[in-house]
Amino acid sequence: MSSPCCDQPPGVGRCRARTLLALGLLLGLSWHSVAVSQAAPPDAPQVPEAAEADLDFSDMLYVRNPLPSTSVEIGYRFERIRDRTAAGSEFTHKHEINVALSLAPTEWLGLSLDLPYQFLSVGPADGPRTAETNALGDLTAEAFVTLVQDPARRLAVAVGLDVGFPTGSVREGTGGQWTLTPFLNGGMMLGPIQIFADMNYAAELRALPDAGPRRQDLSANLGVGYPLGEFWIFPFLALNGVYTLAGPAEVRHRGQIALAPGVRIGPAAVAGNPGGNGSTSPTDSAKGAAGQAAPAEPWWKRLSVAIAPQFPLTATREFEWGITTAIKLDF
Repeated sequence: MSSPCCDQPPGVGRCRARTLLALGLLLGLSWHSVAVSQAAPPDAPQVPEAAEADLDFSDMLYVRNPLPSTSVEIGYRFERIRDRTAAGSEFTHKHEINVALSLAPTEWLGLSLDLPYQFLSVGPADGPRTAETNALGDLTAEAFVTLVQDPARRLAVAVGLDVGFPTGSVREGTGGQWTLTPFLNGGMMLGPIQIFADMNYAAELRALPDAGPRRQDLSANLGVGYPLGEFWIFPFLALNGVYTLAGPAEVRHRGQIALAPGVRIGPAAVAGNPGGNGSTSPTDSAKGAAGQAAPAEPWWKRLSVAIAPQFPLTATREFEWGITTAIKLDF
């Protein structure tokens, strides 16, 4: 349910070129954020083992965190999608509620399950809804390994894989595809500023009659945040790019760049606060300074809420606009 690249056919080539250039720039910035940060000066101070817990990132929306955490998150996503048909334009309102369970068995391994439920309604902009769908989306299982955790350089790099299971429906427009998404992501700190970047390749594994050719997407995301620990606030700005390498004719060789300003609020919103997401293992975090079991934090100190609207910047638009909210409880 994607719109054409440009309204005027003569401009399609220029629109594709601009989108490819913008996505290439975003990919370059993402890689540069990870690669340059690894080159610490020879006289960089050595961080003792006791300070390793200082490598602690806050969570953004739309960009992956390279450090594992154990948490439960409930999210809501809305998208307004324009579909151009022979009879004119129709709009799809997509509502998605998802539950994500994350587990950090060790300080370098992250596992998660994400199950969405979708509500879709279709109709003209100034008319009644002509079709409605309520159904499960595709279940996603994720595993990633943090290859680098370097407190001296204040850097972490991870690689992982998402596997999508066809619990949704192709006919209803809620998924129904097996997918594989390998990804590379990293995070670094420049003073109090946190920078995340990730690159992803998503591929459908089978061609279905109701879905057309198998879709393959290349995406890159870049996020910058500045924690305000004393106020329990973490504002951030994310830039998201996606380009469709293969798939149905209406989306093939087209892409989108979107901007997402957002904020995470709550006692656990800022890394380093009590209950905040950290890089220590469950065993380490359960011990106090003397090696004794630390008293459990109240549940509300492990809570945070995030919200971020998303606005396309390119003529190619998978959606007109969207917004994501999430409430997260860390363990």
